[in-house]
Parts: sequence; C-alpha cells; structure tokens
Amino acid sequence: MTAKIEASEYANVMEFKKDFILMCNNATTYNRPETIYYKEAKRLLHLGIRQLSKEKLLHLKKTQSFLSSITLQELGFDESGHVIVEQTPSTQVKVDNQPRPADEP
Repeated sequence: MTAKIEASEYANVMEFKKDFILMCNNATTYNRPETIYYKEAKRLLHLGIRQLSKEKLLHLKKTQSFLSSITLQELGFDESGHVIVEQTPSTQVKVDNQPRPADEP
C-alpha cells in the first residue's frame, strides 16, 4: 500500500480503503484469533472503516482547510455523494468476521 501511495497508483480514497480492508481481512484469515496480528487487524479494521466512512470524509473535507482542495472524485464520490468505485467480483471486499480467501492488493 505504501508503494502504491508513493507511486500515485490510487485514483481515489475509496481504492485505498478497498486495499485497507483487504489487508485487514487477510490478517484475520491467515492468523489465529488468539494472536496479536488477528486482534490488531480487527481493531484497525473497525477504526479504519469509521475514519474512511463517507460521512467522515465529507465532514473532514468541509471542516479541514488542507482537504478543501481535494475533489469529490479524489475522495471516491460522484457529485451527488455516491461512491464511484465499482465493486466487481474480483474487487469485492468483506467486512465481517468470516474468513475468506483474498487476493493480494
């Protein structure tokens, strides 16, 4: 994810969010529930989902001057505030507690 940020490979925040969720899901899929990796992945997932929510991002855009120049499209929304990242079977992410196989971002 760091390499993708440095290479400007994310078109918008929603693409980053998709990889973030995938990373957390991978950690909970491939680590046992009693491990720190699993527990921290769950904690990070819930925190990240909250911080990268549509409502939070739009609120931050309105209230933080350094975010005011970011377009809705860069946040991953169309002009009416709907998410514009399409979810295809190969890019769908799962945000529940059930383990699943996952692709690398």
